[in-house]
Amino acid sequence: MEDLDNFLLEAIETDSLKEYTVPLNEDGKFINKHFSEDPIKKANINVTVKEHYNTSEEVDLEACNDWLIEFHCGNEVMSKDVSINETASFSFLQEDIIGEDGVDDILAIGVDFFELSIIAKDPRHPFTTIKIEVS
Repeated sequence: MEDLDNFLLEAIETDSLKEYTVPLNEDGKFINKHFSEDPIKKANINVTVKEHYNTSEEVDLEACNDWLIEFHCGNEVMSKDVSINETASFSFLQEDIIGEDGVDDILAIGVDFFELSIIAKDPRHPFTTIKIEVS
């Protein structure tokens, strides 16, 4: 498995498409969290579940075709239901508000916490593996 420590921040900061193979946990979820030292005011991210592998030798399961993808930016949560090879796109923006004639500017502080969750809609897929593309 790839080193996933900074993949979410890298996806937010660049438009480069990267592919990762990631494990699902006991609940059939892949969750990646990132805390940024420098708060971010803008984030665009695209996520596609490309393939689902049943890595269990004990149970013969068909691949899951339906997924819930969630993207958390601070307290804001965005989600999309997708099928295999369908892309979920999320955008986050905090803009400074420039005051007019004697009104103070309001500066956006940005957010420092991001989380990406990819959840199998069929609960029978714990400890399996998915291939994702993220940009």
